[in-house]
Amino acid sequence: MNSDLKRNLRILSDHFDWRLSFQGNDLHLERGDLVIQLKEKRPSHIDLSYMNSAGEHFLNIPGAEVYDIILQLFHATTEGVLERRTAKVLEVADWLNEEGDFFLDKLKQLVLDSPQGYHHLGGNRILAEYLNGILILTDDLNYFKSNVLSVQNMKELEHLITTYE
Repeated sequence: MNSDLKRNLRILSDHFDWRLSFQGNDLHLERGDLVIQLKEKRPSHIDLSYMNSAGEHFLNIPGAEVYDIILQLFHATTEGVLERRTAKVLEVADWLNEEGDFFLDKLKQLVLDSPQGYHHLGGNRILAEYLNGILILTDDLNYFKSNVLSVQNMKELEHLITTYE
């Protein structure tokens, strides 16, 4: 599993109060009765299993969708089966096209200041949050797939916004 994914999941698990551990190259997340395991079978796909009061469930997902599934599970109760979204994974360009340059200026300032902790950037339809060097994008209407992007420095941010400008 790549180091960005591991790092970002550690940041998210700390923020959402999940216990994260590694078992070899596999990731194990746990909170109460909810358990999530991720195993990378090949670089582009991840086997994800989760256990809740409805039983154990297995998914084989493209790597780009892992954050959408994880964020849904982090917000889930102990019941029910996860329903996968069929729309595209959100990117920075989607957020900025929807919300505008004002938010880009806010994000640039956050990356320059390198603050630790949580910062709500806002949005109307597409919501953005900055958390310890990552940008979390979610769709307020739950149509698009959520995404988590690394923005620890201006070089990473500039790479992400090239599709927007």
